[in-house]
Amino acid sequence: NDPESIALMAKLGADLNARDENGATAMMHAAVANALPAVEALIAGGADPNLQDHRDGSTAAILAAYGVRRETLRYFIAHPGVDLTLRDVGSATVAGHAAQRNMNEELLAILKRCGPGGAGRLVRGEKVYLGKKQELTRQLEGLSLAHLAELAASWRARPIAGDDKKALIVKLLQRTP
Repeated sequence: NDPESIALMAKLGADLNARDENGATAMMHAAVANALPAVEALIAGGADPNLQDHRDGSTAAILAAYGVRRETLRYFIAHPGVDLTLRDVGSATVAGHAAQRNMNEELLAILKRCGPGGAGRLVRGEKVYLGKKQELTRQLEGLSLAHLAELAASWRARPIAGDDKKALIVKLLQRTP
């Protein structure tokens, strides 16, 4: 977690995307360690936050969610260059890992950023539509009524006073492309 050394390495032309024996990058190791200054320095130095490791297809953001590294995960969610829709070999997205670990504030931020259809890019007519719809439904069910209302407003799902969780989830699912 030494951003000055990382900046110097980048300046000297070091490969900030170099991989270890499992295909993990320095960014992935920094995410697991919740070393936000290192993550910031790596991205500033040109490291790719969307690379997937060779072991299970995890990205740095997936590893941050998996390890409940909230500070680092929030940074990844806010960074426009981070693809939150990538899936690991278990077919889980960052949103899926956040939902499994009850990281509801982070899940809400992911879903708001990804827009209707969620991080799984739910699109009607796809062969995998039903599976992705079930995945998104489970993620939505874990959110509070207040979070669902906030997401419904973000997705323009027309929430109204008195909507319960079920009604809001139906409205959110209807907003999928």
